[in-house]
Amino acid sequence: MHNYIKLFLLFFLIVFLTSCGAISTKKETTLQEPKLNVYIMPQQPTNLRDKKALLAPIIFPKEYDNESRKEYTLLLRDILLQNRVFMVVEAYMEQTGSEEEFVGLAHKKGFDYIIIAKCPRFIAPVGLSRGWTALDLSIIQAPTDITLWHIYSETDLTPKPEKDYIFFTRQYKNAPSVTQGFVSLAMEIAKFINLKTMGLQ
Repeated sequence: MHNYIKLFLLFFLIVFLTSCGAISTKKETTLQEPKLNVYIMPQQPTNLRDKKALLAPIIFPKEYDNESRKEYTLLLRDILLQNRVFMVVEAYMEQTGSEEEFVGLAHKKGFDYIIIAKCPRFIAPVGLSRGWTALDLSIIQAPTDITLWHIYSETDLTPKPEKDYIFFTRQYKNAPSVTQGFVSLAMEIAKFINLKTMGLQ
């Protein structure tokens, strides 16, 4: 009888700790699911996986240096390629220009699309203060200057403070970095485009 009671109490303890987060069956992360706003998307089947795209340098506020612009542009290129959104994505880093100039450049170089990405001011998390990051991405047909996709995504970078429970203390977890937040936004946009592209076909 006592053994059954012990087993019951042990089972109850495991269930309680799992529900509180002390025992987790999946990888813990403080990254929140990004919010997506889709302003423009194709209304008919549009396969991008056999197309070539030119990626313009990401547009940042003026206070960000060229190295940051280059780092995040190449990071976005890699994510788009890893998720097979396009067959080819070439990052153009030689100069900045207007959207119209990049559309013309992409057409001149033989690309099917130009990708224009913008990042508003990043807010880096500090201590218990949360941060924030966002990504605005447009995919434009090079020959016609028609916007095929326009998606805006943002996410909070929130730490998990230390918290006391009855049987344990949940340790403090740092908030995701700005770069981790940017990667999650780019991944979410890439997956959404692939999902909708396959759904439209």
